[in-house]
Amino acid sequence: MSFIQAVAKKDEMGRYALISEFAIQIKSGASIAIPSGFKAVIKENGAKVKDARGETKIFDGGERYKIGDSPKGLKKIFGGKAIECRVYLVKVGSPTKWAWGITDLHFEDQKLGLPMRVGANGEFEFKIVNVERALDKLDGYAGAVTERSVYERLKSEITEAAYVACASVLASNSRFKLDSKRLEMKEIVISEISGKFKDFGLSLIGFTTAGFTEPNISGENLKRVEEIALERLEYTQLKDMFDNMAKAELEKGKFLADILKGV
Repeated sequence: MSFIQAVAKKDEMGRYALISEFAIQIKSGASIAIPSGFKAVIKENGAKVKDARGETKIFDGGERYKIGDSPKGLKKIFGGKAIECRVYLVKVGSPTKWAWGITDLHFEDQKLGLPMRVGANGEFEFKIVNVERALDKLDGYAGAVTERSVYERLKSEITEAAYVACASVLASNSRFKLDSKRLEMKEIVISEISGKFKDFGLSLIGFTTAGFTEPNISGENLKRVEEIALERLEYTQLKDMFDNMAKAELEKGKFLADILKGV
């Protein structure tokens, strides 16, 4: 009895490939093990192996499949005969973080009334959620589809979505409000890009904005920013003063109430 352990290929950084393809011969009585964090599809003569319902058989990770009469057997699929086939091992767990970034986004700051430009950067993650669609769409590979190859294919889509999100937020806000708008940006990006990822059998499962670049301000623009900064500082100081006065009145009221209780 022969035993086949399916092993995913790795990229130049030592990360497991999203899709690994290799040829095997499965003989009668043999078994094949699919590692955890992966799923597999097997093709015989270029056609995907089907299950009893006539649908593509998806082999789950962490399982060992035997050609025989066991509950997990492949006898009905392979007929117990020795066959030449190709195995496609698909990574479905442990996504990698990838960087995104945008520069020179020009806009009219709504608070300052000044033309500015800003940049932003962060990270995103994606994973395969539709094994069969990923195999059909992520073509053009020789033995393996790496996460980097998919990243290179889709990074322009991410960048464009990030531009749209940042521009949308800035349309009604100031640069100084961007830090509080990161969740809004994430929602816009996911809305813009999720359909494209879905077309490839992927899901965008994480998108974060790490920070924004400071606008280049000089001359008259710098003078206007300084004036607004002073206005904001004065407002903050006045607010703190009134807050402290209100707190003092509250404490005074509690003190008088305690005295009256003893009268």
